[in-house]
Amino acid sequence: MHSGEAHIVDVARAFRPAGRDVLEIIAPGGSRLFVPLDNRRVRRSSSRLYPAFRWKERVYQAALWTWITLKGARFTHRVIPRYAGDWPLGDLLLSDLPTLSTATVYVGIPGPIQKITVQLMDDRGGVLGFVKYADKPSTRALVANEAHMLEVLPENVGPHLIRMVPFLRGELSVQTPLPGRARPPSRRLDAALMRFVERLIRPGEAYVASEHPFTESLYARSSERRGLLEEIIADL
Repeated sequence: MHSGEAHIVDVARAFRPAGRDVLEIIAPGGSRLFVPLDNRRVRRSSSRLYPAFRWKERVYQAALWTWITLKGARFTHRVIPRYAGDWPLGDLLLSDLPTLSTATVYVGIPGPIQKITVQLMDDRGGVLGFVKYADKPSTRALVANEAHMLEVLPENVGPHLIRMVPFLRGELSVQTPLPGRARPPSRRLDAALMRFVERLIRPGEAYVASEHPFTESLYARSSERRGLLEEIIADL
């Protein structure tokens, strides 16, 4: 593990809640998951944070959580024992989320866009929100752009941005969850997705692609890639 990856793993460990045993899972590809072993509901809710889109990943996820339920993971994975220190993330967000009790922490696959995602939960595993943390220039820009997009979304069509603040050596955004279950990926634009897209349309706000506020913001940041961006906009 090189120094950059070691640093972000140390940050992820600092995100874990105090006073709880935490199971550290190193998944295929090098991503990591820190699961609080509070109770069955919290452990079950934590499984949602593991990204399983391909069938092999779903099989691995199902087998892993069965093994955790049978309490075998304590013998095959690292368990970080509980500690009595502070929980800086909890202290930061308790005023926004009064029932916040615990959290699952996911560290993405090592690489230039690696970041930390945290699932915030109450003591029964109910999901209260999600945190995105980044400490590299490229990932900080991604998190900041996502936060901006959440701010401009119409009501009731996406998560709500709770806050975007500096934290530790990077920045984090906090957003509300969406109700319901995640749909498996599909290449078809089905009726539900069409209804979602239609709700994003704002009457009276039509733009030529090159004059849209989002495009103008891209132009402002494009610098030496302006030519490539103009080609893409021309295709639009």
